[in-house]
Amino acid sequence: MVAQEPATLLAVLVAPSERTYEEIVDEFIRCARQNGEKATLTVRTLQLWMTGRARTAPRPTQRRVACLYWGYPMSQLLAPPPSAHDPGRCHAWWPHR
Repeated sequence: MVAQEPATLLAVLVAPSERTYEEIVDEFIRCARQNGEKATLTVRTLQLWMTGRARTAPRPTQRRVACLYWGYPMSQLLAPPPSAHDPGRCHAWWPHR
């Protein structure tokens, strides 16, 4: 069986994490609160974002927190992963453990 390539940059960032999706969602929400944002996220939405199957655009608060948390603007997180370079990276809150 051939492994499927990640559909989005977000999937590439989440794949090596030792955390469950539930833990990632909890940390995202904690990042939002620590930065004064009223953003929410569910495991289902995270999975839709990762697979590139979200039908609605993320809310402005979600976009701001995503950039803080993962270190990339939402437009890049939901796009196919870049090949060789790393343009447009924000300062990441995302703990790379």
